[in-house]
Amino acid sequence: MSRFAPIELIRKKKVTHNTNDYLFDFKILKTGKEHASIKSISICSQYVAIGFSNMVTFYNMQGIYLNKKYQCNENISKLKFRDDQMLGIGMENGEIELVGMFCYDRIKNMKGHKSAINDLIFSLNFQYLYTCSRDFTIKIWNIWDGKCECTLDYHIDNITSICFYNLNDSNYLISSSYDGYVYFYDFNLNISTNKLELNEPVEYLTIFKNEYIVLSVKNIIKLYSIDKLEFVKDIIVSTKTIFYIGVFKNYLVEASLDMSVYFIDPFHKSSQVGACMGIKVVSIVNFPKLVKSVEIFNDLLVLGEIDGTWFIEAYNKKEKKKSKKNKRTIIDIE
Repeated sequence: MSRFAPIELIRKKKVTHNTNDYLFDFKILKTGKEHASIKSISICSQYVAIGFSNMVTFYNMQGIYLNKKYQCNENISKLKFRDDQMLGIGMENGEIELVGMFCYDRIKNMKGHKSAINDLIFSLNFQYLYTCSRDFTIKIWNIWDGKCECTLDYHIDNITSICFYNLNDSNYLISSSYDGYVYFYDFNLNISTNKLELNEPVEYLTIFKNEYIVLSVKNIIKLYSIDKLEFVKDIIVSTKTIFYIGVFKNYLVEASLDMSVYFIDPFHKSSQVGACMGIKVVSIVNFPKLVKSVEIFNDLLVLGEIDGTWFIEAYNKKEKKKSKKNKRTIIDIE
């Protein structure tokens, strides 16, 4: 009898992502389809709002339709919950509507921007709303009287996103733009106090661990230190434009036009002694069609596709499995 292990001949197949190698995945709770492309999604502690055309539909955290809709005067460009009491809606014509969740109806309409709203965020004290637009400006609104108190006009092209951050107990606003600049604004002075020049259009920005500013430029994620604005590293995992970046637990989230959402450990520690910190993709969510909108909140991931299909998915941590040794020798043949 031969002492050698049996040999199995197989034909080489196309390599695909093996989800068993990832730390976690997401399980679909609910899926549905609206009448038009999903424009924007927002999530709070109680609701999921899905915007398409000039309509917003509301669901609970399990994806159950609440039989509530809100119709805007114009087409939607951006949704953002303040909390479970108020939803901000930015529209293509530059107007902003505030919807009270107690009545699912408009409580305030604000006009001032000349073009579509790309992003909007509420202040921590809920008194102010910050909006950025394709008209190259950022406006600061007093929510209670519905008036614009200040306009920031440092950019010379489409402003793509804005976010807050805290440094040395001081609050700041950051903006990104197609003009290749990232501006930093002092809340108290409402003026720009610093800037970062990239010479390339910036699609999106976010803050990671309150230490790094994260920017998406084409298919590249760029990390800079917040305190000194020093370049840290580039992250490239997709071949197509990144239109969304966020944070989930201790990972960066990247949504790309390659129809994938990547969860990335930007400072992965290798098990090898003396190895430098690298980059690791810890999970991927793939979709058959182009994803237009992505939002993540706590353990919930919501995605909207170009054909109006949406998915509400829940975080699913995987258990570590012991690998079984395969005693057979496998030889690939073409």
